[in-house]
Amino acid sequence: MRFIVKNRSSREATKRKQRGFSLMEIMISVGFMASLAGLISGSTFLGIRTRVETGAVADVAVETAKTTRWLVRDVHRAESTDLVDLGSAVSSATFTWDDGGTVSCTFSSNVNNNMTRDCGSGAQNIGNYVNNLSFVRSGSLITVSYQLVPPDAPDRAQQVDLNIALGGG
Repeated sequence: MRFIVKNRSSREATKRKQRGFSLMEIMISVGFMASLAGLISGSTFLGIRTRVETGAVADVAVETAKTTRWLVRDVHRAESTDLVDLGSAVSSATFTWDDGGTVSCTFSSNVNNNMTRDCGSGAQNIGNYVNNLSFVRSGSLITVSYQLVPPDAPDRAQQVDLNIALGGG
């Protein structure tokens, strides 16, 4: 029969090795966690920026559609306008037509950069972010120019130039 006798000091050394993590293990774990945090935060900020840029483009598209719809509709219906033929560009214009009674609608932009349409019953906001609105008449052709500038993304500004036939509809 054999007996194995373990030295008491070797048992204490084994217990000491199993107690906690080494400095190297902790440094590797912290480095790994920092790398993960960097990847997650980077992709989160990229997602936020993409959403803001996409939102600005969508805002410009929506505002272009709204303003264009009203302008084309009313200029096509109009039989007359206060714009001088071959005159200089002006910042507001009135278009008049008969719709079972005389209707006059004035388009302009206000200090809040909103395009408004006023047909006598109060101004209606038909578009936001409108800068540099101008109207020019050349015969029966009305040229409307303006710039749409979203306040949260001015680098996404869109120039809009419309040539609409007066009384064309």
